[in-house]
Amino acid sequence: MSVTVVVMNQTLRLNDNRALALASDYGDPILPMVIFPHRLWNKQWFLYPSMGPHRQSWLVKALLGLEKNIQENGGQLWASNEDPKIALQRVFQSMNVQRVIGTCSVGHYEKQMEADVDQISRENKVNVEWVWDHTLHHPKTLPFSMLDTPNSFSKFRKYVEKLPIEAPIINKAVSFVNNQAIPTVMNTFVLRKKNLPTGTLSELDACAHLQTYIWESKAILHYKNTRNLSIGDHVSTKFSVWLSLGIVSARTIAHEIKLFEKNVKKNSSTYWVIFELLWRDFFQFQCEKYGIRWYQFGGIQGLENAPPTYDENAFNAWRTGQTPEPFVNAHMKELITTGYMSNRGRQVVASYLIHNLNQDWRRGAEVFEHYLIDYDVASNIGNWMYIAGCGNSQTKRIFNIQNQQEKYDPGQKYVNKWL
Repeated sequence: MSVTVVVMNQTLRLNDNRALALASDYGDPILPMVIFPHRLWNKQWFLYPSMGPHRQSWLVKALLGLEKNIQENGGQLWASNEDPKIALQRVFQSMNVQRVIGTCSVGHYEKQMEADVDQISRENKVNVEWVWDHTLHHPKTLPFSMLDTPNSFSKFRKYVEKLPIEAPIINKAVSFVNNQAIPTVMNTFVLRKKNLPTGTLSELDACAHLQTYIWESKAILHYKNTRNLSIGDHVSTKFSVWLSLGIVSARTIAHEIKLFEKNVKKNSSTYWVIFELLWRDFFQFQCEKYGIRWYQFGGIQGLENAPPTYDENAFNAWRTGQTPEPFVNAHMKELITTGYMSNRGRQVVASYLIHNLNQDWRRGAEVFEHYLIDYDVASNIGNWMYIAGCGNSQTKRIFNIQNQQEKYDPGQKYVNKWL
């Protein structure tokens, strides 16, 4: 029996999935697969491995949710934590694979995995196709190539917000391979009982979150006014935690917002959520454009000044939430405890590390990569460079920490919660 392998790393969902739609058109049974090599979990710039405990737990729950969804549709998810070449070679030896289809990713190290998939597939005379499915707008719809994406977000938005937003893809019924010998998520990623995650996370949970935030609470109507707060019910969308692993698509979110605007109300806040999705697109395209420069101290500006001298005591005080600034400390405590921090909090603590403590922005970006459950290589590094003044603007974003606390936590409710 001939099969099509779909590598689902970037899109842990069945609905609105371009790779699955393409695979279905070929007519062969589909073997869904995820490959998350432990060597990438452990990569580090300075001190921290990429995958901290919060990220690992979130990923495993999402994989368990995807696996359950696939099982309910008559299939089985092949899960691997080995290098792509080894993982795919096992599949090629056990099945008659006609083709491999995957979703493109951005980021230098992420693309190395794609290169490994290409190489081992060529060696086994298996065709490979990659589709782009991680952004609101497809690169083919842009009025410029990704390599010519404007460095200014304002210029980018001027062109892109005029484009129509594609409706979510309605996937056909998928014919999955069902083989009980396929390695499961639990056997692959949960090696000890103490690591056993509680519950699963799936696209059904993501859609329930959309329903609650947009339709039931109608919190989207005050998003622009509350988005910078660090505490409170529905003060921000929290969409990033679902988008980061592709549990829900940006198209699906935008589609729900457009329906809400049509049937309930349209205001500056509903527009602003779309605006944030455009920021996300912008950083994805910028990361693709600049490749390895995305990780350099001089950033995409190519600044030649050397990184500041590392101050271990100052950095450790920052990362553990023991600085003289309660507002910084509270946000770092939340990050360490939960794996999440508000967008305004991220800007504040980044500014403090870079401009008050005079430390290398990449050390802060590494800490975020380790902890954040919504980690995304494009958005994380893009925002750190933006604060540092070596990204999409040469202007350094320097925040007055006391003013930020007075403005966004005047009653110290947030600080008191975490300290």
